[in-house]
Amino acid sequence: MGKISLFKRLGVKMPLLFSTVGILPLFFGITYFFKNSENYIKSELGNNLDVLARNTRNEIHRLLESCVADIKILSESEIMRNSNIPPGKKLSEMKKIQEYYHRFEDITLINTKGKVLVSTAYNYRGIWRTKKWFQEAIKGNVYISDAHVILDPHKIVIAIAFPLKNDTGTIQAAIVGQLNMEQVWNITDNVVIGKDGFVALINSQNKFIAHPDRKNLFRKSDFSLKLQPVAAGYPGSGSEKFIYRLEKCTFDSGYIFPEWNIIVAQAKKDALFTIVKLKYNLISILGIGLVLIIFMSIIVTRGIVKPIHTLIRGMARISGGDLSYSINIKSGNEIGLLGSSFNNMIHHLRKARFELQRKTKELRTALVKLQNQDQLEKAKEVAEAANRAKSEFLANMSHEIRTPMNAIIGIPELLLDTPLTPEQRDYIQLFRTAGENLLDLINDILDFSKIEAGKLTLEEVEFDLYEIVEKISEIMALRAHKKGLELACHIMPDVPAYLLGDPLRLRQIIVNLIGNAVKFTNKGEIILSIEKVQKKCGEFSNGKQTKLLFSVRDTGIGISEDKKHLLFQTFSQVDSSTTRKFGGTGLGLAISRRLVELMGGRIGVESEVGRGSTFAFTAQFGMQAENKSRNKSRPLSIGGLKALVIDDNATNRMILREMITGWGAVVTEAEDGAKGLEELRNAKERGDSYGLVLLDCRMPGMDGFMTAEQIKKEANLPAMTILMLTSDNKSDDIARCKELGITGYMVKPVKRSHLKDAVCRAMDQTNSVSQENPVKAKVPVDTLSSAQGARVRSLRILLAEDNAVNQKLAVRVLEKRGHEVVLANNGREALEILKNEHFDLILMDVHMPEMDGFEATASIRAKERVNGGHIPIIAMTAIAVQGDRERCLAAGMDCYVSKPVRSKELYDAIDNLIAVS
Repeated sequence: MGKISLFKRLGVKMPLLFSTVGILPLFFGITYFFKNSENYIKSELGNNLDVLARNTRNEIHRLLESCVADIKILSESEIMRNSNIPPGKKLSEMKKIQEYYHRFEDITLINTKGKVLVSTAYNYRGIWRTKKWFQEAIKGNVYISDAHVILDPHKIVIAIAFPLKNDTGTIQAAIVGQLNMEQVWNITDNVVIGKDGFVALINSQNKFIAHPDRKNLFRKSDFSLKLQPVAAGYPGSGSEKFIYRLEKCTFDSGYIFPEWNIIVAQAKKDALFTIVKLKYNLISILGIGLVLIIFMSIIVTRGIVKPIHTLIRGMARISGGDLSYSINIKSGNEIGLLGSSFNNMIHHLRKARFELQRKTKELRTALVKLQNQDQLEKAKEVAEAANRAKSEFLANMSHEIRTPMNAIIGIPELLLDTPLTPEQRDYIQLFRTAGENLLDLINDILDFSKIEAGKLTLEEVEFDLYEIVEKISEIMALRAHKKGLELACHIMPDVPAYLLGDPLRLRQIIVNLIGNAVKFTNKGEIILSIEKVQKKCGEFSNGKQTKLLFSVRDTGIGISEDKKHLLFQTFSQVDSSTTRKFGGTGLGLAISRRLVELMGGRIGVESEVGRGSTFAFTAQFGMQAENKSRNKSRPLSIGGLKALVIDDNATNRMILREMITGWGAVVTEAEDGAKGLEELRNAKERGDSYGLVLLDCRMPGMDGFMTAEQIKKEANLPAMTILMLTSDNKSDDIARCKELGITGYMVKPVKRSHLKDAVCRAMDQTNSVSQENPVKAKVPVDTLSSAQGARVRSLRILLAEDNAVNQKLAVRVLEKRGHEVVLANNGREALEILKNEHFDLILMDVHMPEMDGFEATASIRAKERVNGGHIPIIAMTAIAVQGDRERCLAAGMDCYVSKPVRSKELYDAIDNLIAVS
């Protein structure tokens, strides 16, 4: 290790540097603190002296005010004012005042000519006629004189003169009380200001009239009478010894008062003792801080320099070739880390030869890996191609399976409309049911495949929740009614109708749960309920999103506790034996669970064997920006209308009650026809008849038709609107309703919009007829069954479809509706036909040879942009994968129908497009 000069060593430079850097902030900080503290202390000293001066002035004022008040009391006494009272009695009154307060040296009564009438002095020889206070008193003023000396006895006093008036207000004398100045000195002497401080009074001639040293009384003072607002040296005692404050001692009560000044003086050594002490303390702190900084800098420097020396010695050993050396630095800071790194470096140096050999082997291995890397890239490309092939296979499989399914499901629909024997009709109905079950199975498998591949995503479109639920209820009611089950839908009033989400997937979940409920329920009811999710602290909804709870409750066979965990697993069923009673793949609930999770919710079940099950799930939806009208029909106002609901099912009664009560009606319930008739008779006797009756068709004992017939037979019952509710849609029931004069006929579950329209129509009809003939107002309205549909005009339709079976099926379905159909085998043929012919609508298959539907639609829309016009195009595709609908709409198609195409869906799509266009 080389030699380093003394002042270049870190062990010397660092303590000096630390000391300098540390002491300067401490010095400036202490200096700044001292200056501020000194100014503050001086300011407080001045403030304290000001307070003492004001307090002294106030005490002197109180004394003089009290003495003036004593003389005033004496002057206002009847004894003193009455000139007829003997002088001796007046003297007695004056002595009482003098002896009671012990303030006055004497009290004297002097007439207006200056003659002493009565005096408490033993031998009063004063000349009053020339005294200023006497002259002011006989003028009617109250006068307080300056301090002066009286000779008998020798005293320093203050004369207080007060006018004495008779009853008429005429001044007849003056009362003069001479206050002993010692009363004032007691006030000034009692003020303690340190060891050498004092309080003094000086008059307008700049002479002392109060001073701790009585020898200075009436001596001329060197003090200037000009009041100064700041502390100054006190002349006469040495300007370096005292600081003082001046305060005018004026009298603000309307009395004539001499000009006095109060001086409050304090010795500088007492006043500034705190500052001097603070200065010595700060100097001590500065010295101690300097010592501590130097000491700490030495310790810190040693902690840094010593490990550095150790490192220097270690480097010297290593540079000499000693690789076995190890540095021992026990420190948790950066230097310790440096020592550890140094030891690691030595360790790595020792292993350098072995590392070189290992690196050589790694290089050889790397060459082999580079060759394998190319293989990995190729394997990745193969995997991606396989994934693409899987997606394409999924789309192609969907297309290839759904294309023949279109005929398998569509042809039975056509056959059912032809003349058939009962046996043939049963076979075809079985064929149709098997086809629909097969389609459901295919849809489940395809959905599960998309879920497993991670390809299933949700749409976010606007939809009407009430409309979706009512359509589901209408479709599923057919299955439920075939088994004799009641299906009801209960939507809480606060559930929003217009949402953002995926209505198709929501429909899939609800249909799956209701379908399972129908499958596993033999009697009783199935209730679909929808409500808002709420917490104890308030509603979950935040204005932009809402969370809803959907539940499907049945009265079926139930599920045992040990089987519940199997419900939502794929390919898993509660009864998996070969003799199981109920069929199914076990995919429906598993797919529903995944869809619910995508909607931000959870699904679960509560069940009891033999008592039924409740499947419930939550889902989160967006709220539509604009608040649309839930029902486009006219507003319904039936406030005060009395309505009677006759139904044996309590749930149906509750749902109907909520609907009608929300429109303002007063609702009463009856659980069978007999009780309903009894209630109608009782209301008639009370003179409070019902205007509306909702009557269930299928009830035990007396059914709806029997009840309606009995109502019509009883002539004393008033005319009323009767709406029949049934689980069937039979033509003979409709005829029976017309025969009995029933106002309306609806299929359960009753839609809110249908019930509203029915009540509107029924009430309008009843009102209009009653106005013409109040007695004979019994004209039934047409049936309100949801099965009825409005006929549309005959259309000329171009069908672009490459499959021959699907061509025949589509042509037959369209011609059955009265439309004229022209065929095209692909998109190119469709374009050629459009050059020469005009059509009202185009049904465009998406996947066709030569030119597919996308390309053909793009060509049609391009020509329309040039020539004008717009022909509606409905896309038909058998590929049911996510994004297919968006692709169709983006290509310019107006509507989307997936294969297999059902006639009702196709009719609805055509009707909607033609109505819009």
